[in-house]
Amino acid sequence: LYGLDFASRALDPIAELPHCGEVVPGDDPERVTRLLTVLAREVDRRSHLLAAERAENLGALRARTGQMVVPRIVLLLDSYSGFHGAFDRADGYPWLTALQQLVSRGRQAGVHVVITTERRLGVPSALLAAVSARLALRMATSEELASLGVPMRVAKGAELPAGRGFLGGTEELQVACVSDDPSGVAQAEALAEAGAKLAAAEASRAPALPALPERVAFRAASDRPLVSPLAVVDLTLETAEVDLTRQNVVVTGAPMSGKSCALETVAWGLRESTGPELHMAALGSAASPLGGLGVWDDAAFSRAAHAGLIIRLTEMLAGDEGVEARAVLFVDAAEDLEGNDVLRPLEALMRSDALRVVVACEPTTIAKAYSGWLSTLRRNRSALVLQPESRNDVESAVGVKPSLRPGQAFPPGRGVLVANRQWALVQVGLRPGA
Repeated sequence: LYGLDFASRALDPIAELPHCGEVVPGDDPERVTRLLTVLAREVDRRSHLLAAERAENLGALRARTGQMVVPRIVLLLDSYSGFHGAFDRADGYPWLTALQQLVSRGRQAGVHVVITTERRLGVPSALLAAVSARLALRMATSEELASLGVPMRVAKGAELPAGRGFLGGTEELQVACVSDDPSGVAQAEALAEAGAKLAAAEASRAPALPALPERVAFRAASDRPLVSPLAVVDLTLETAEVDLTRQNVVVTGAPMSGKSCALETVAWGLRESTGPELHMAALGSAASPLGGLGVWDDAAFSRAAHAGLIIRLTEMLAGDEGVEARAVLFVDAAEDLEGNDVLRPLEALMRSDALRVVVACEPTTIAKAYSGWLSTLRRNRSALVLQPESRNDVESAVGVKPSLRPGQAFPPGRGVLVANRQWALVQVGLRPGA
């Protein structure tokens, strides 16, 4: 059971029930759209499950297997007009469509939606057509009742006290309360009491809405050479890795967005997964946090030493025509590299197939990198964009425009990871001891 409350917060008491995962208020668009995303993914997962078992719906699957397989899910949406008003704008239309698709596709997969609305007008015809049952309570006029499927001859003479209505147009009924006292306070107390009893009998609660944590710590590195964990992915909380066997890594974002932290994590992961045979070098300013890492075979954290490190790397990789990476160069940050004695030999060094580069830079730096050593990284089309101000920041950096949820928070270390033109919202993980 999940709730979307766009009315008077009257759904809050159902959160006491152990089979209720979460009640999301309508004034939190990020959580609202996160819930719709989670349920849409669950419908997709169940649809594949039904197809694999050749079952037309969840009931048929249960009959075939003789077990529950997956539980039914009910989404309660209080006030469709409030929901529609919150997303009735250009960037909100996809979420209006998402709800409609959830209603139309979900029932077969055991995901059901119960919607309240104050009036028939404003509810799309496609959404109404997907709803299999309608309960019409007291309306202002008999015409409004008739628009909800109640025959006019019945609607004209109907006297409907609170909770009285028509199911399917003709079946008159009285909605029940959960307590003898119909007041909101009494019903909330009854739900709390029922929730306590059910919780004592249940082995576990329904899963809460997954949330991307603001702080993640990795415990172990990858078991594959030249691969490092970088972040955890939104909703699934799976580990997102970077693979340097064939590509470089760009981390871009505003100051204090977590770029150096991301480079630290990758440096730790590569050293752990690849071992001492990988030559790891670093360029940066004296203020770079990377200077304190004990993983470098060669490092230059002052501008005066940058040219010398590049010369040493060039000599080490001279004549190497293989595709296997022998060295990784970390740059924190690109803006700190200057002078022809540094930039020209670095541009030549970037042509080496034996070198991989992990670079931190600001968004405008990579967006305008049409020539020079950074142009190779821009063509890479893979990057981590931290704390983007809008999805246009991601598009200008890597040419991909993500569909971010409205109200999405971006604390330090959170951003959009793009690889092979596929994007994911992620939170950068910390190396052990960071």
